[in-house]
Amino acid sequence: FRRVLFRSYAPNLTSVDLMRGFRAQGLRPEDVQAIDVYLGADSFHHVGWPYEPGDATGAQFNLRYTLSAALLEGDAFVEQYRAELLADPRILALTRQIHIHEDPAITAKGRIARNSARIRVTRKTGAPMEAEAMVARGAAGNEATDAELQSKFERLARTVLDENGVNRLGKMLG
Repeated sequence: FRRVLFRSYAPNLTSVDLMRGFRAQGLRPEDVQAIDVYLGADSFHHVGWPYEPGDATGAQFNLRYTLSAALLEGDAFVEQYRAELLADPRILALTRQIHIHEDPAITAKGRIARNSARIRVTRKTGAPMEAEAMVARGAAGNEATDAELQSKFERLARTVLDENGVNRLGKMLG
């Protein structure tokens, strides 16, 4: 059950973790001049294409959209893939400031680095921000806490159940 809650396309999740870290350091959308994201070849080909508004599934697999939503809204969860946000002008403007690159150094590390990401944010003023991560939160080596798992379960369950249903299901899975 722990693994299922944190399964998704991990290169996106690793990058979202990094973006959350930048936000925690005070980064806001209006501060951004450019965002450069470096991925291994496989991830680059799966999530690195230019974003065009479409459906939620396309947005979930597009790193430009996902990072834009994470920076604007503080997260890239179910709520950030709602229909009215998919073509939001703020999202579209940010996607054009995000540049995805294949990093041969990450590719050369092989399968162990398949979910790695490095992000460099060039700000309009101030020093650039840079961070990298090998795996997303919830993956082996970066395990989620019980509290994080409980929170994610409840957030997901609330999209289809009322509070009583969430509590009952939680007890059944317990």
